[in-house]
Amino acid sequence: MGTGAGLCGVKRVDALYFALGVLVYNTAIAQKLPFLPEEWAKKTTHTVRRSLIRVAGKLIRHGRRLTPKLVTSYE
Repeated sequence: MGTGAGLCGVKRVDALYFALGVLVYNTAIAQKLPFLPEEWAKKTTHTVRRSLIRVAGKLIRHGRRLTPKLVTSYE
């Protein structure tokens, strides 16, 4: 995007896309601080997202419900 052109060329859509990205980033930072261990406070959002997505688990179907079973600790 170094050419000055936006995502789709429509200024209002590009501004909305940018604002949504800022909102998601700030929400991720705000959630990271109170809910994750103290040593995770300095990690980037990419590292936190990558670490949380790689949590081992499986989906259990019981009755009409799907329940995620996740590991209880992570490194």
